[in-house]
Amino acid sequence: MEALQQAIASRPNLHAMTFAADSTTGVADFARRVTGAHPSLAALVNDAGIMRFAVLDRARDLADAEATITTNLPGPIRLTDALIEHLIRQPDAALVNVTSGPAFVPLVATPPYPATKAAMHGCTSRGAETQARGDRAGVLRLMIIAEAWAPAQPRVRAGRSV
Repeated sequence: MEALQQAIASRPNLHAMTFAADSTTGVADFARRVTGAHPSLAALVNDAGIMRFAVLDRARDLADAEATITTNLPGPIRLTDALIEHLIRQPDAALVNVTSGPAFVPLVATPPYPATKAAMHGCTSRGAETQARGDRAGVLRLMIIAEAWAPAQPRVRAGRSV
């Protein structure tokens, strides 16, 4: 939270709030708090992302993979769901989902990360198609921002990075 406070210190119209993206009740509580504190909230930028590297040449504890998936995919979906009814009542509301280059060029050392980013890209693309047909979500602008870079990937041979 300290880093967020520093980032917004000179920006009077920005506010920092935290929540647990991996908790359904945490997300619902956050949605109540943020809409209560900011009733004119009209934009949601989902930029959730953790990327943890994996050892792929032996059995391992899957906690990091599960945390990556839970934070990067259900987290933004939960937050969107918790705020959608509020957002569609706002004039000119927007939903922005930030994905990343690895959504299109997978990272060998962290398979769950690009998979979750590709899924977010797909969810947002599908929502945009729904809007184009004029369905109810048409009052909400959907945008995808895909970071154009991908970190260098190590080549893996016989369990070793080279």
